Amino acid sequence: MKLFVLCTLLIASVAAASPGQRAPTQGAKGGSSPFEVAGREVYRPVVISPKARQILQLRALALKLQKEDGGTLSAEHHAMLQAKLDAINATY
Repeated sequence: MKLFVLCTLLIASVAAASPGQRAPTQGAKGGSSPFEVAGREVYRPVVISPKARQILQLRALALKLQKEDGGTLSAEHHAMLQAKLDAINATY
């Protein structure tokens, strides 16, 4: 459970640090928007770092294993996930 919370918090912090796609906002002049170019709404692409991508994959695996284990991770699965998280953190 601690690993799940840790992964969730880490993903939330990565998501908060990268702006991703945002809806255009109305400017003070009514129709202008910082994301409006030549009358079209333009969105920035979502950029996910390799570390964030690996953590998202690890989270998906953790959720799958948790479901298979009946709601609580087994000791073996927890140790495996923790080792993978440690390897990701050591790489970056």
